[in-house]
Amino acid sequence: MSMDAGRIAGTARIVVIGSGHAAGRLIAQLKSLGHRGQIVLIGEEAHPPYERPWLSKSMLTEPAEPALPAILPDLEGVEFRPLCQAVAIDRSAGRVRLEDGSDEAYDILVLATGLVPRRLALCDGMEDRVLCLHKLDEARALRARLGQETGGSSVALIGAGFIGLEVASSARQLGCAVDIIEKTPLPLMRALPEALGRRIAALHEAEGSRLHLGTGVAAVAAEGDGVRLSLENGSHVAAKTVVLGMGGTPRDTLAREAGLDLADGILTDAAGRSSDPQIFAIGDVARQRSGTAETAGIRLESWRNAEDSAIAAAAAILDTPPPPPPGAPSFWTEQLGQRIQFIGQPVADGDLWQSGEAFRPGYGAFLMRDDCLHQAVFVSAPKVMRAAREAFRRDGRIAADTLSALGFQRI
Repeated sequence: MSMDAGRIAGTARIVVIGSGHAAGRLIAQLKSLGHRGQIVLIGEEAHPPYERPWLSKSMLTEPAEPALPAILPDLEGVEFRPLCQAVAIDRSAGRVRLEDGSDEAYDILVLATGLVPRRLALCDGMEDRVLCLHKLDEARALRARLGQETGGSSVALIGAGFIGLEVASSARQLGCAVDIIEKTPLPLMRALPEALGRRIAALHEAEGSRLHLGTGVAAVAAEGDGVRLSLENGSHVAAKTVVLGMGGTPRDTLAREAGLDLADGILTDAAGRSSDPQIFAIGDVARQRSGTAETAGIRLESWRNAEDSAIAAAAAILDTPPPPPPGAPSFWTEQLGQRIQFIGQPVADGDLWQSGEAFRPGYGAFLMRDDCLHQAVFVSAPKVMRAAREAFRRDGRIAADTLSALGFQRI
């Protein structure tokens, strides 16, 4: 049977590298679409695919460690290779070489390798007290360092992005002393307009966190069982634990060495096909060459994108009808005791319209430019959410009377 025929019959041998959210959703979707061929899952962790958002939230704050939120109900029909790393792709032979010297043949290869967390060279050799939060074992180590079992501790967050601010909120919930260090003038500068960044900063300060904005880390030294950070502005921060929340870079070394097209991630079409039609890329590591007007050329790092890219790739692999286009990117964060939702992307020189008290239930914000909605931010505001989704279905156009009816005012 030819490979194309194998796809249609659902018997192609599929090898998936990476065992994160996107990989788990892909396998679940392949099985739901009737795939009957072999699936090999190669993962560096000991655990099968699981949900990641909880790592910075309930995993840190619940009195007892929560159950692992697995994506796959079981591994029936999947050959899982845990604690295993792929080291090379032989495209001409259709094989993946593993670090133990073995290899796996594939008809279709899917790269779901995610991100490499950015680390701070100044912290080399302090891995017991300077942590990232990328996987379960790191979350367990952080949970212990935050004093879940013994009471409040102290933590310094380097980076005021989503992970840093979520961990800050969780740590304050546990009674920890919290310092947040951010090189840029405001938190979430890549994700929010300046006015909302200022409000987020004020709310975290009101929650008890100390913010050090517009400064970086100049030096790091071990101090007892903790760390002393010297900042570029001349101040100092002492903490038992440091968490690096500086984002990550695409884990694309395998793809680069295999000669695939890259540009801050593995370049794909809307279905996840790379420059080699037998190799797909999904999740954080992939960047679409094309897409909707809102997502063209964007590499998205979110739960929603992991879901959407995996579902699209599964349909293409099995040659079934594609799912509807995902539309404007959406994501959420849980901090300050609220679930804050976002649709769209921020733009420079936009006009900000707001309704309600910032980042409290019922709040909504629209970032507009030229009568077009570019980003919506809301908290427990279903009418705002519906209006935003309807606007994005109309290329972002939204009438002034709609804004007035929702109680929005320009600021």
